[in-house]
Amino acid sequence: MGLSDDDRRTFAEQFLEELEAEHVRREHHAIDRKRRRSARSRGQTQREHDINTLRDEVRTKYYDERGYQQQVDQTGRTVWLSPAEQELHQSRRRRRHRLKGHLPKTPTQIREVILFGVMCAVAVIIGLMLAH
Repeated sequence: MGLSDDDRRTFAEQFLEELEAEHVRREHHAIDRKRRRSARSRGQTQREHDINTLRDEVRTKYYDERGYQQQVDQTGRTVWLSPAEQELHQSRRRRRHRLKGHLPKTPTQIREVILFGVMCAVAVIIGLMLAH
């Protein structure tokens, strides 16, 4: 036997009320979860920031007490050099600087002769290409 129109209407209304109640419950649950997650992530982010700041302060104090110096390497990163590393770095610089003064310098006349020779070779090649 089928449902009467009144039974159908009553059942539909009850079912709609149940769906509405579930919808409200799910929305509240989702909002609550979002609120807890953002509060936790904000706390975690602040905690990580505080930890990183403390880590930098402790590192700087430690290195300063032991005579380290902060320098920027060739790649642009900041590095701390110990006194022994500083001495090694400076001795390499001094050695390079001393060698630099003893290397033979190319006179400008030699560069001009080489440039003239290259220009002549290019002119000959262009002339041969035009001749064909």
